[in-house]
Amino acid sequence: MEYLKNLIEKFSAPSTESVGVYISSDSKLEVVVFDRILKQVKRCEKTDVKYDNVLRLVNAQDFEAALIMLVNKMDIPSNYPYYVCLPNILTSIKTFPSDLEDIELEVALNSEAEKSYIFKKAEPVASWNLLSTSDQSLTSTYIYSVLQKEQADSIQQVFSNNNLKLYAIDTSFSSLLRGLAASGILSKNFDENIKWAIVTVSFNNYIIAKFEGKTLVNIIETPLALKSIEPEILYPTISSAITEKLGSEPVDNLYLVSQTSDFLAEKLTNHIKLFCNIYSIDNNKFKGNPLFISPMVTAIEPTSPESVGTACWDNSAIDINFNFSSLNTKSQLQGFLGTIIKKNLHLYLIIAMVVSIVLIAIVGIVSSGINGFLEAQIRKETIEVTNLKKLSTPAPKVFDMTNVIYQTYNKNLEVLNAYDAIGASIPEKLWLESFFIDGDLNTIIKGNAYSVEDIVIYFENLQKLTKFKNLKIKHIKVAMNAESPVSSDNYNREGDIPLPLPPVLEEGVALGTQNYYEFVFNDTNETVTEKTFTDKLPESVRKLFGN
Repeated sequence: MEYLKNLIEKFSAPSTESVGVYISSDSKLEVVVFDRILKQVKRCEKTDVKYDNVLRLVNAQDFEAALIMLVNKMDIPSNYPYYVCLPNILTSIKTFPSDLEDIELEVALNSEAEKSYIFKKAEPVASWNLLSTSDQSLTSTYIYSVLQKEQADSIQQVFSNNNLKLYAIDTSFSSLLRGLAASGILSKNFDENIKWAIVTVSFNNYIIAKFEGKTLVNIIETPLALKSIEPEILYPTISSAITEKLGSEPVDNLYLVSQTSDFLAEKLTNHIKLFCNIYSIDNNKFKGNPLFISPMVTAIEPTSPESVGTACWDNSAIDINFNFSSLNTKSQLQGFLGTIIKKNLHLYLIIAMVVSIVLIAIVGIVSSGINGFLEAQIRKETIEVTNLKKLSTPAPKVFDMTNVIYQTYNKNLEVLNAYDAIGASIPEKLWLESFFIDGDLNTIIKGNAYSVEDIVIYFENLQKLTKFKNLKIKHIKVAMNAESPVSSDNYNREGDIPLPLPPVLEEGVALGTQNYYEFVFNDTNETVTEKTFTDKLPESVRKLFGN
């Protein structure tokens, strides 16, 4: 059953939970299971493990026995990622030329570490984070930390011997910062970019670090022999150092954190004379309350921020994390799939390159085929559009002489018939002065009569004819008493048909005593404009004359 359980865990999906292992300078081992998504402690256990504050070392065998005991007690799955936190030995800030390679930077930092008495006999191993780069001075500023290489190797060997997945070995200072960020007490500083500072006091040193929002501005580490200094001297001494470092550069919030049971941060607040908000954290409590509360954890002592900060090593608002393990990674690849990828990464890169080239070739071939098909469709559509344009072009007009002659003959015949109709119904004592008829049979008739009765009779006779049914009497008026009412207009305007002469007066009527009347008939309400000969022709014929 145990084998089956381990097999299932290897093939299972990566978990959102990680394990933080904290070895404190107070000789305590704390193991915490923390959900990095929910920001919640799921399990927490503590036990004793000897830490040598003189040599700054933990015995590997003692550590292994205590760790395996807690892991079994907490029933932690084998595929969970582990992160380890050791007491801080040396942490500082240093500026180097920007063009240094990693190997050169490592040598330079190890040389700095060897100035400390701890590393006179122990080989150092350094880890660093880039803080800033200056393009003007071509320099880069780093925060770095140093441990004994022997200690880092022995810790890594313990995890390897027990098939536990170790991802990073860090120090208590950076882990504390991430733990406080996870607790939420620093959120206002981050959100409002407030200037704040933190002072950590441990068994062998104290650190003053100044921040602006999430950005580390400066850090000063000072060695401290905690048990060799009387409390009456210890607190004023640390208070004076804090006032000196922060007095010229004031901050809004100051956090005092005790990382050992032999020192009280709350007592230190009584000695600090700075105009800022001062908060103390003792025994993993802030304002008297545990930093992390979980209904699933029944431990008597509150969970430490260092263990939680270790568990969220690569998932924190403060991006300061060291790694002294030879894995030198900042990302997790968990389970069976992660193991395969890490062992065969170069092979998968080659396969990915080959697959990419094949995909590019396939896309090129497909694109070429699609392009050819689209070009053929465009050519086909272009030909069809050209043919449609040809079909829609109107045929040129052809002059039809026969049709023109026929239309002209019909028009003239209608005019001649109108002439016949006018003369066929003239009364005896009425004569015409003139008449006009155009190609549309619009008519104007002017004449004279010796009586109005004859004019009316003539008008009614004309209206009986279809051609003159729309004829109207424009006016009738007395003209004159004359010897001869013959007008110069008694001929047709075209001069082709002579009008009849006026009638002879009756016997016994004296010449010049007989009245006669002028009249005008027309079949339109508007004045008819007389047209020329070409105006009477059909439109197709008039175009031949340029009209």
